Amino acid sequence: MSGVACRLLLEAASLDEEHRQRLSEYMAAGVQVKVADSLPMKLALFDGQHGMIALLDPVITRPMWTPWFRT
Repeated sequence: MSGVACRLLLEAASLDEEHRQRLSEYMAAGVQVKVADSLPMKLALFDGQHGMIALLDPVITRPMWTPWFRT
């Protein structure tokens, strides 16, 4: 698809061999993949303005996706 970029930034510790193989397939398809030693938070950014952040829910104490919008 012309004009569309897909970029992934992943934390190295969270990748097992199956995921590394899948990332190789993504890269062969044109996805830009970067792997960092550690990341401070999880963020899914969709169009440069809208995204979701994984934050700890104080009641259930596990990450939940929270909408985030750039203003």
